[in-house]
Amino acid sequence: MLINIQNLKLMKPTIFDRDQYRIYVPFRKYLLLEIKLIDAGIGYYIDSEMQHTTSGYIRFYFNKNDEDAVDKLLKENEIQTTDDFKAPADYLYNRKIYFFAIILAIALFVIGFILLEAYYFLFT
Repeated sequence: MLINIQNLKLMKPTIFDRDQYRIYVPFRKYLLLEIKLIDAGIGYYIDSEMQHTTSGYIRFYFNKNDEDAVDKLLKENEIQTTDDFKAPADYLYNRKIYFFAIILAIALFVIGFILLEAYYFLFT
């Protein structure tokens, strides 16, 4: 259930607004969160006009009353979000990429070393 824009009071540009709070959700988790919010009956508003500076994040607004329910929903579905104070980072996703890159580099080094030893053995 979407919150009608007319029902929301004029939102202030800071995160310290009285009735609403906002979070930034990675674009790839945006649809999952939206489906879960609709299923849970939690009202929200998506600001599609002013995106976060990193453009990979969608800004969601919620009522303060729903803060605990939204937090529980985010934890259950392992959706990482950020706010205005934290730098947007997708640490867990990046950690997997770096892990595979390091494993690949080690494997290439070992294969190269074996080929070099085989070359020395065969041609000397």
